[in-house]
Amino acid sequence: MHRTFLSALLCAFANFAFAADEAVEKDTGAQLNAPKSRWLIQTSVYADHFNTSTPHEKRLNLVGVEWWAPGNWLMGAAAFRNSFDQPSQYVYIGKLWRPWDSYQMLHVKLTGGLLHGYKGQYQDRVPFNTSDTHIAPLILPSIGLSGNRFTTDLVFFGQGALVTIGVLVP
Repeated sequence: MHRTFLSALLCAFANFAFAADEAVEKDTGAQLNAPKSRWLIQTSVYADHFNTSTPHEKRLNLVGVEWWAPGNWLMGAAAFRNSFDQPSQYVYIGKLWRPWDSYQMLHVKLTGGLLHGYKGQYQDRVPFNTSDTHIAPLILPSIGLSGNRFTTDLVFFGQGALVTIGVLVP
């Protein structure tokens, strides 16, 4: 049931992003791979966990910002409530690829950085988490759709997946 809802939600946001960006591209003639920097402001809309034996939060209340540099490099930061309702932060750098020429809106993204916030009885839920600083290295792959103004991603983390939506600002 949860997987079906997650898939339907991702498709709905993808259709929204595609329709909005297609209209913008027709009006402005903008190119998706334009070599300029932009900002992405994003939020999470849903999270699902592969391990259902432990209760997890489904709404992570993520708020994030990314800077997309020329060459599809990016850096960003996000604040959220982790799966155990603890305040957490992720600071990262990464790269975005558009590997299929015929599907320019489809992208693959890989980020790596530092995660902070898993404490107490949950500190061992993140590999390499330090008990004194509660900081751990983290790598997150995602796949998504992005156009000229809107983006949506399915982000895979150790115990599940997260759907984000965002607005690209020039």
